[in-house]
Amino acid sequence: MKIKEVWDVYYKSHVLRKVIDRERMEQKWNLHLLPVFAEREILSLAQVDIDDYIEGRMNGSHPPVAALSTARGEVIALKTALNYLNEKTKQLTLEERREFPNFEYPPQPQGRVRWLDDDEIDGMFEQAAIDRPARYGARLSRLERFLWLGLETGAREMAIRKLKWPMVDFEKDEIDYRKIDAKLSPVQQQRTNKKRKACVPMSPALREVLLRERTMQEEAGVKTDYVLDVTTTVYDAVIRTALRIGITDISPHTLRHTFATRRLAAGVDLWDVAGLLADTPETVRKTYGHHVPANLKRGVMLGTIGDRADHIDRSFKTAAE
Repeated sequence: MKIKEVWDVYYKSHVLRKVIDRERMEQKWNLHLLPVFAEREILSLAQVDIDDYIEGRMNGSHPPVAALSTARGEVIALKTALNYLNEKTKQLTLEERREFPNFEYPPQPQGRVRWLDDDEIDGMFEQAAIDRPARYGARLSRLERFLWLGLETGAREMAIRKLKWPMVDFEKDEIDYRKIDAKLSPVQQQRTNKKRKACVPMSPALREVLLRERTMQEEAGVKTDYVLDVTTTVYDAVIRTALRIGITDISPHTLRHTFATRRLAAGVDLWDVAGLLADTPETVRKTYGHHVPANLKRGVMLGTIGDRADHIDRSFKTAAE
């Protein structure tokens, strides 16, 4: 089977049905992966081909010139599609499955903490959907729910595992992790978990996901108050899913780092991020401070009085916006 046929199966069976950012996935394949790999037989793929592709994207021989992170994202998309073909379809013989290609790619350039970029987040969600156990039916798996909560609230793994539906307020659009230890004495709280917890607003996307899951959980007759059904660890599931798309250096806590890093990079105030994480501003600055300086210019621009100055020509102002 050729790579272009892999894409065709993956697109019709998975992308059209489950991928939210379909246009972005189509661009990766139609503009970059297919021009290089379309006619290649999947069993002929080797590590050298992946290395050459990444190098070619970075030096322009596979135009246009792209950063390492962009090339990695495209390879993640390729590997996820191959995994889908191998495990969710009956397109391959037993011999082809045994000889199925496996490859790695360079790790993401890192700062002081490891966080997931957009392509890695997409890859995690797509692989988790592919690996979703049949018993969940149309519901999201525990891993998928954990990914949503970790990336959208920044809570620690234990807090997410202990989260109950009464702590999710759909009227106020917030999740109050503080209620996890509400019935414990201060001494008990210190013994069970010294980490502070926060009350975090729900994004519209997270609210939609959780409301759907709550409704489906009730319809399925699942007898539990826990958002993840049970409180057992998700560590192995996170690691296993990451490894399957070639990510070797993350843990569940990486989702918390990702949450903080993305908010700071988007210009959210350091004090506000600290409040969302239930950390001190000093801890946030010390851990994620390398993202703050890049936002100083944005902070100045957001505070400018230029957009209120009558003497600025309207056409110039419109062009600047």
